[in-house]
Amino acid sequence: MKNNDKKKKIPFKYKMLSIVIFVLGIFLISLGILINIKSNPKKVMRESLYNLYTTICNNINYKQEIINFNNNFMVDSSFKIESTYNKDDEYINYFFNALNNTNNDFTYAQDLSNKKLYLNIDSKKNNNNFIFEKILINNATEYIKTDNNTKQYINRGTSNYFEIYNNDYSYNDNFNYLVLFFTNSFINNIEDKDFIKEQAKTMIGSEEKKLNKISVYINNDKLIKILNRVHIDISNDERVKSLVASIDNEYKDKEISMETNLLRKESSLELIIYIDSFYKTKKYELVYQNGIKETRISYTPLDNYSLITLMDGKSIEKIYKITGNNDKYDIEILNAKNQNIGSMTIENSKDRFNILSNSETDDNKIILNVDRILSKMTSNSYDSSLEIHYSNTNKITKRKEVTIDIKGYTKVSKNVIINENIDNNIIYDTLSKEEKEYIDNYNIKLLSKIHKMEDVDE
Repeated sequence: MKNNDKKKKIPFKYKMLSIVIFVLGIFLISLGILINIKSNPKKVMRESLYNLYTTICNNINYKQEIINFNNNFMVDSSFKIESTYNKDDEYINYFFNALNNTNNDFTYAQDLSNKKLYLNIDSKKNNNNFIFEKILINNATEYIKTDNNTKQYINRGTSNYFEIYNNDYSYNDNFNYLVLFFTNSFINNIEDKDFIKEQAKTMIGSEEKKLNKISVYINNDKLIKILNRVHIDISNDERVKSLVASIDNEYKDKEISMETNLLRKESSLELIIYIDSFYKTKKYELVYQNGIKETRISYTPLDNYSLITLMDGKSIEKIYKITGNNDKYDIEILNAKNQNIGSMTIENSKDRFNILSNSETDDNKIILNVDRILSKMTSNSYDSSLEIHYSNTNKITKRKEVTIDIKGYTKVSKNVIINENIDNNIIYDTLSKEEKEYIDNYNIKLLSKIHKMEDVDE
């Protein structure tokens, strides 16, 4: 009886087999969940775009630490812009004509200790007022001035701006949180059916590879619907709602009408990523379609270098092959045949930022020079000079089709002085309807002309 009552011993090999089957089962279930998550086109696109943002941030290394949005600082800058555009695109020509022969003064100051912020933009064209705007935030009140001939500020009412500098998070933490939120919200609010996943061949470096392609097409109507859904998401996230309200307290009333043209008619955007079987993004691509005209820009990160490719339709215009690090980037400019047509160097030292670029095709010669030099550097301030020259010369006509020349000087300091007089300010609600509309639409009045041009063109 005793022998019969004893439990039979399970052989060791069967115990090991049971453990292996159990572990393998857990592994396969976990892998299945992971693949299900990873293979969701929407989730892959969302993660890929945020990784791109992180990569860009990690490769931008600003040498001066005086400008820190968590501290007090003041930027006072003056610069002159001269530009020409000698092509037959009235839409673009408007911008160049607007910028040409302007003298611009720009001041930004923030005094976190006293909860004051000051922004001044004063642009004169041919010695006449072109753009003038002053914004002052004093504690929890916003004031605005859009006419340099008046001494009185307009009291716009409550401002929550300084909530962005709360004690729980740094400015950078809040900024990164906003980027992550808007990336997630924008992608999440695109309908699943709009994401197309397929296999496609594409160039990765010098090799053509067959990869998984995820794309999403966005026209004007889709864009408005997405942004209005993002608008709803803002209200459902307390942290984002507070941050957005600190920038624009009236955001709740800014749902976009379906009649708005955020994109020009008959134009669209297409976001594309190419991923391998391990869901690693191998290439990013943005396509802008305007009628029959198609423009593509792609970014391909590789092990020892990266590529930015510009295309007109299916034809490659230029390839930028980028090597280097935060201190110096060397960029080789190539044509569709992979032949060298120019070069660019970007150097970023503690007291200088410099870009030198020359490229030449059968039709055009392009020059870009950017030189920013810092001087009088102390732990509390520095001065800087800036010169930018860009020209695109048609080699057949010998005419410069595009030129931009900017010369400017800037003073940056930790010592902040904001002495704006807000006595006898005018309450916004006491203004006439016409005056309110002028102030409310001031920042977009330059765009109104573009919309009129679009209407004429179409």
